[in-house]
Amino acid sequence: MSRLAVLAVAAVLAIPALARAQAEPARAADQPYSEAAALGLSVGATVAGVGVMALGAYQSNDALSGIGALTTFVGPSVGHLYTHELLTRGLAIRTAGFAAAATGVLYGLSSCPLFADDPCDMPVVAPTLMVLGVAAYLVGTADDIITAPMRAARLNRAARAQVTLAPTVTRDHAGLAVAGTF
Repeated sequence: MSRLAVLAVAAVLAIPALARAQAEPARAADQPYSEAAALGLSVGATVAGVGVMALGAYQSNDALSGIGALTTFVGPSVGHLYTHELLTRGLAIRTAGFAAAATGVLYGLSSCPLFADDPCDMPVVAPTLMVLGVAAYLVGTADDIITAPMRAARLNRAARAQVTLAPTVTRDHAGLAVAGTF
């Protein structure tokens, strides 16, 4: 692998560590997760994956292109990983989209081999599955990028929620007062 390819892969692998290191000092006790860091991780890892994939295509390096493709698959979920969520709705949608697109490609190749001398008619199901699969992949990507900062904000609100119980005694009654922040 060339030095540029090694540098690109190292940059992709360093993104989560760098973003987390930068986010740590800005955290307050009631703000355990940075919404900007969650968004930056999701967008950054996705863009880095596209860049590595493009670099691999430019250099005709299939391994590098594969690393980039895998990074674009996992990259949008990195903002959720930052908030300790492993499986996301967007990842599930991307997986289903990839499966649909791959099924369309395989179905199309089974009916129309690449190097066949005879003209063939590809069934309409194959390109339909491919287009729907790519659309689902893009929707899953957008879903994870959009919802990463929303998850961080939701977890921050939950961290601020507090309930305090205090005994209350008057001359005639005794009771319990409940106070809280939500």
